[in-house]
Amino acid sequence: MEFSIIICTYNRAKILAQCLTSLAEQSFPIENYEVIIVNNNSTDNTEEVAQSYASIWPFFIYVTENDRWLSNARNTGSKFANGEFLIFLDDDVIIPPTYLDRVFYVKNKYGFKCWGGIDIPHYETEKPHWVKDSYLQFRLSYVSIQQVNAKKKECVTGFSFIIEKKLLFDMGGFDPRVGMKGDVVGYGEETYLQYQLHERGIPVGYDPELKLYHHMLPHKLNLKWYFDAADALGKSQAVFKRDLTGFPLYLLIIKTFMEIWLVTLADLIKSTYKFVFFKDYHWQNWLIDSFKKIYKRKRFLKDLIHKPN
Repeated sequence: MEFSIIICTYNRAKILAQCLTSLAEQSFPIENYEVIIVNNNSTDNTEEVAQSYASIWPFFIYVTENDRWLSNARNTGSKFANGEFLIFLDDDVIIPPTYLDRVFYVKNKYGFKCWGGIDIPHYETEKPHWVKDSYLQFRLSYVSIQQVNAKKKECVTGFSFIIEKKLLFDMGGFDPRVGMKGDVVGYGEETYLQYQLHERGIPVGYDPELKLYHHMLPHKLNLKWYFDAADALGKSQAVFKRDLTGFPLYLLIIKTFMEIWLVTLADLIKSTYKFVFFKDYHWQNWLIDSFKKIYKRKRFLKDLIHKPN
């Protein structure tokens, strides 16, 4: 089997159905892929929705993982996979019919063992006037398929993440210390993995033509969410960034403390200029662009000091 698509889900039964329907309608031959739905201890009717698909289509497989860590759910799904390559998708995405055809093309033409794509924001309600797609979607600057460099902060993200099954197992799977945990926002499990791949000299690819639609849920249209997300990112990075940089703890603390002041000052100058001179730049944009990074570094510094090991 070519591909095992792994959907880890928690309390998103309604939009999960949209995701699974789009996967059932792929133009790729159904005998060459399977869909593994991992219920990560949901309390809504996720099981009912997932089982309804598994009862109709034999290539849908339903499993459970009661530990509410996304990393654990992904690792559990991997153990049930029969495909040569694993495709990890978020439960709030809608997949175009030719998505798997594109994955197959990149696999055979470029030979990456790990790569990812981009998302197109999908709004079910009208977005606030200050919300910019660039805040919510993932893009790198490349316009064609490229090998990316984790050391330059070029990492593909987990909403569309493909990796060879053998390679993932060789790397020990996703680190269970980072990532989402139920309703608690978290990041970093696929980023940390890409840093590890980079250290081993294993290339990671980025394909801007590998596209899917990503639900922008209502909580992401709230100003507070941007700062909560930045805080969660800082928390995740504190788990492993000391190992990645190789800096002694005291040097990393000093470096982060300086960045809090210098980077914030630079961002404040740029955002204030935009606020004064750009008509479509609102006070919410000024707040996000001026202070989001300080939230991430503040939480990173806090957890780095209190959990140095």
